[in-house]
Amino acid sequence: THGSGVRSADPSPDGTQAAGVRCLDGDCDLVLVNLASGSVRTLAAGTPTLSWYRPRWSPDGRTLATAVQRDGIWRVALVDAASGAERAPFAQGDSVNRYDASFTPDGRALVYVSEASGIPNVE
Repeated sequence: THGSGVRSADPSPDGTQAAGVRCLDGDCDLVLVNLASGSVRTLAAGTPTLSWYRPRWSPDGRTLATAVQRDGIWRVALVDAASGAERAPFAQGDSVNRYDASFTPDGRALVYVSEASGIPNVE
């Protein structure tokens, strides 16, 4: 992927692809990289007001835990690796930044950084 601007990549559990962020011209997209061919597919597009950050695979390879910034706030999102459909894993109706999400080894919970206390802490 030379020159593709892909970073923060995480290989899928089956080793066939990697999820990452591609930042070009100020927009940061959520992308999948085919590890055999190097081809890059946009899973969820970024915009000047929406940025993706640090995707991580679920153990079953079906979901990505990632951070998305909207309206100046970082939120944890779950993204379907096949369709790109996004959902919030829990109510996030506040203005707290949450990011750097990863699945636990069994895939039943998330660990992430939250600034709810005023400083970054692991939740």
